[in-house]
Amino acid sequence: MTAAQVFFIVFAALMLLASFGVVVAKNQVYAAMSLVVSMFFLAAIYALLSADTLAILQVLVYAGAIMVLFLFVIMLLSIEEKPRLPFLQSISPVRVLSVLAGAVLAVALVAASLNAGTKAVVKSVQSQNGDWVVTFDHSPFRGSLYASSPLGEGVGAESRFEVLSVGMQVPPQHLIRPLGALPKVGEVVTLSPGVSAVQPRFGTLSELGTLMYSRYLLPFEVTSLLLLVAIVGAVVVAKERI
Repeated sequence: MTAAQVFFIVFAALMLLASFGVVVAKNQVYAAMSLVVSMFFLAAIYALLSADTLAILQVLVYAGAIMVLFLFVIMLLSIEEKPRLPFLQSISPVRVLSVLAGAVLAVALVAASLNAGTKAVVKSVQSQNGDWVVTFDHSPFRGSLYASSPLGEGVGAESRFEVLSVGMQVPPQHLIRPLGALPKVGEVVTLSPGVSAVQPRFGTLSELGTLMYSRYLLPFEVTSLLLLVAIVGAVVVAKERI
């Protein structure tokens, strides 16, 4: 286990603990502050994933501006703390459905993480023009792949390589970049969603702006329009009270 994985587990556990505090806190201000703490830990997870821009925006926008707005509204409305009902009287259909939905989501996430890896058998490994081409029995996805021999050879070691291109041949051929020992014919390769090498411009403002105003221009403009509609609707609703 690497240091990044250890930090991820620590930050994720603390974020879940702070999120739990949002739900169980009796005071709305304490709940909002717990949400701020969870957003800080989420920003730390973004930083571990080399998404530095998202980490900074998470702190400045959400943990900063948005939560200040939340706290301002809570203090402005002077929400009073209501006495808690006994457990049986506090049960409602909405709460039951919320608990069931959360349980289903948790089971789905655990099942997805346990079944993240799939198997593929190495059929051939060839050198072509200085590159290595591997043929599988079926087409894997792009990402870091970890191989283990079905005969138990090389115990404690693993063949690791990265798929650089996905071929359309039958059987499928893939250009690979060795990150360790080359795979052997007959090895059962576990296809795990490992993280590929991070590009130098990944996560920068320029790269994010280029993607936002090129590939994701339409979703960006639609989101802006929805926010504008929400602002106009809020003004119309509150006009009679002003």
